[in-house]
Amino acid sequence: MLDWNGPVTEVLTLATMEAAASHTMLSFKTTHDGSVVFKDIEVRCNVFGPSVLGTLELSERTVDVKTGETVMFTGSAANLRTIVLTLAQNWPWGSGTIALPADADTLFLSRDTWLPEESIGSVLEYPDDPRTDNMEVYRKALKTVGLERLSEQLEKPFRWDRLLNHEDQMRLSFARLLIRRPRCVVMDDTFEGLDTQTAAALCSILREQFAPTTLYFGTSQVFLDSFSPRVIEIRGKELQ
Repeated sequence: MLDWNGPVTEVLTLATMEAAASHTMLSFKTTHDGSVVFKDIEVRCNVFGPSVLGTLELSERTVDVKTGETVMFTGSAANLRTIVLTLAQNWPWGSGTIALPADADTLFLSRDTWLPEESIGSVLEYPDDPRTDNMEVYRKALKTVGLERLSEQLEKPFRWDRLLNHEDQMRLSFARLLIRRPRCVVMDDTFEGLDTQTAAALCSILREQFAPTTLYFGTSQVFLDSFSPRVIEIRGKELQ
């Protein structure tokens, strides 16, 4: 449940024209053990403002993320979001290779969570249909994230984006993590706007319940303290 509707148009406008002319695209490969590899990537986009075309690069030419490892990526908000878009193959312009688990094994978590107008069971299993024989599993996941009160709403559709505040929407997203159990989680500044206690509780769930390969794009002191991750910088370079 990742909502890509955000202020990225300005970042990518000129790059769209340049990329269309060059037809250069990154190569994407699939891993089967939860690992992620970035090799010699250069992502074409606007850097240092909407009129400056350039590339985004990582501070290490090859970033090999082992199964179950946690890595934090830092940089400007626009550059971080562009790399997340690239991981989702929504912005593939550039060069180099990215290898990551298949779509079914990778889950994107944004701070701007999108929730379908469905039952809680449907939200937890999205994009699959809820299973009537899985209700106890759903209840357990909701209890783990502190949303036990929603256990009675497993089959009733609501506008959860209106009924739940931001913190509870994020808790619900983590309950979905517990149900889906992806091999890899890509977090797009997920803890931005959360209080320290809530962010720490969600970090504990991620660390203790199933420990996927985790890529965090953004700055979160709670995440740093919880995981002591390897830190990779995203750097912009103007094209000459």
